[in-house]
Amino acid sequence: MEKEDHTKRHQELHRSLDELLADFLMHNTDKLPSTTTVFELLNWSHKQTTGPTELEEKGEPMSYEGREIHICEKGHLVFVECEYGLDLPGPCHRCGAKTLWWRPIDDTNCEAFGDFPIGFFKVKTGEVTETCPTCDHTKVLYETTYEIPTCPKCGSHEVVSDRHQPNYGGTPFVGNIKCVNCGTILF
Repeated sequence: MEKEDHTKRHQELHRSLDELLADFLMHNTDKLPSTTTVFELLNWSHKQTTGPTELEEKGEPMSYEGREIHICEKGHLVFVECEYGLDLPGPCHRCGAKTLWWRPIDDTNCEAFGDFPIGFFKVKTGEVTETCPTCDHTKVLYETTYEIPTCPKCGSHEVVSDRHQPNYGGTPFVGNIKCVNCGTILF
């Protein structure tokens, strides 16, 4: 299989997995992705192939409020408001380059679930500014760029956060940022 075909196929599989997880969460409203095992998801999915269950009507559908953190191939770190969906993110909102790393932050219940504080990210190149000697106006020549989060123990970019503010926000953050592959707590 050619690399381009392999990439397309993997993207299709990723979208299907996102759809499967979304379906699971719609049927199991008491579950969270961070506390659901792969076995539990696959077992539920298999049961749906032999005896699908109907969704219960529970009034109005639940709304979603949130944002995503994107880092593009040039290192721009961008917070994108309300871009939640099952599709892969588009190009960088600053420069149009390909987005290489992104994570959602769920603000639906004001808890900022999945938060990544700006201090977590490592600066690749600092901001460069220039100040006009006449009017004292400062302009940015080059924006700060950031490294893709990487686990120092195993080198993986699969870094997730379960940080949130419980009780509808307004409280200190709890939870960690950790590596999916080796479990190392990074923040």
